[in-house]
Amino acid sequence: MAIAAKDAGPGLDRAELKKALVIARRQPMHCAFALGADGKPVILIDKIKKGPGLDRDLKSKAPDTKNHRFGIVEIDQDNPKLCRFTINKAGTGGMARKLIVALKGTGFNKVLIQLEDGTAVESEEGEEEETGDEVAAAGQGGAEESGDTQPAQAQATASATPAAPSGSDGQSQGVAAPSAQPTANAQPAAGPDAAGLTADLTALVKQMIAVIATDPSKKSALAELATNAQASLKRGDLQGASAGIDVLREALSGGGDSSLQPSPNGGPRTAPAPGAAAPPNGAAAATTAAASPDASAAAATIAKARTAWTATRQKVEADLGKLQDQFGTAFKGHEQEDQITKKFRDRVETVLETLDEGLANTLDSVNKAKDPGERAKLVQQAHTLLQKYQQHVATDPTIAALDANPFVPMAVGKTMGATIDALSRSIR
Repeated sequence: MAIAAKDAGPGLDRAELKKALVIARRQPMHCAFALGADGKPVILIDKIKKGPGLDRDLKSKAPDTKNHRFGIVEIDQDNPKLCRFTINKAGTGGMARKLIVALKGTGFNKVLIQLEDGTAVESEEGEEEETGDEVAAAGQGGAEESGDTQPAQAQATASATPAAPSGSDGQSQGVAAPSAQPTANAQPAAGPDAAGLTADLTALVKQMIAVIATDPSKKSALAELATNAQASLKRGDLQGASAGIDVLREALSGGGDSSLQPSPNGGPRTAPAPGAAAPPNGAAAATTAAASPDASAAAATIAKARTAWTATRQKVEADLGKLQDQFGTAFKGHEQEDQITKKFRDRVETVLETLDEGLANTLDSVNKAKDPGERAKLVQQAHTLLQKYQQHVATDPTIAALDANPFVPMAVGKTMGATIDALSRSIR
């Protein structure tokens, strides 16, 4: 359900905006905003509905609004009171300052507006607020709540040239090395840095081209994984980029004992040597994990797997949103437009309803388990979920139809399949 700031008009509850932004600490939320006739911002935020759809809702419900923008909103992990809005175009005209006013009383008092390529448009900071709730304590409690046992990573904006081969003939294409451009306010951290992750991704892209030359059938899946990691780099999501790179490495290597283990200082890592033994799966994997002497490394592996699954779902969700928009445009004006688009939307939503957040929740529980036996059972549950997901991806006619649609190029089956396969080998 879309949520709006109380300042947008009567009857709207600021508490709902606060609730949405608390969720944005854990995952990006879709958003749209504009200026009302009274000069105050109108904000819509939703977990499912995409920015363009929210923007249409906003124009329909408030036709006198102007200066419309849409995109995503997320909370900076290093600065838990900073709302980062990534929007579709510049020219917001002092909107950051107006958003600060709309956020007053939510516990979030800083706003950064940027473009999809990471270019900062404007920023503003309001007065410090003492709320006494989980928002104020986000810096301490965020990692525990999300199941991520690693310290918050420094946020940096990275720009990269396309990291995945293009074209439809199955032949490898020339690929330029991604380049990272950290923003001036990025802070040093013990975790991965944009430059190290970019070098890591560049090395994997070179391996990817060689793999595709040998087996062109892997092109779509590997290209999607590389693009996912690159997109995270571009928007400054270093945790997501690191997890995505690890999944790509796992898909390229076929599994290795150190495939998802963090490297020193988060820098480039090397893939397992050819012929390295694959780690055990299922119950055997759970037993291995329970007996592992390096609990911190095991926890980091699980946290990365969780991030990778969440990032993959978000990428697929974004692609499905683009397809829904194109589908709606294609049938605009049709006498049965509403029925057709609703039926299409309902069918599309079954994909993410089945490939749900159950895995992320289970992995959260894995890292919270104190007893080795309980942890082993939860790891096995994670593998059971992955098997269910894999079966669904392989047999669901909706996924096959989505990938064959004539409107937007998609590879839901291959993207999900590659991620699920990689996580099946790494979770232990």
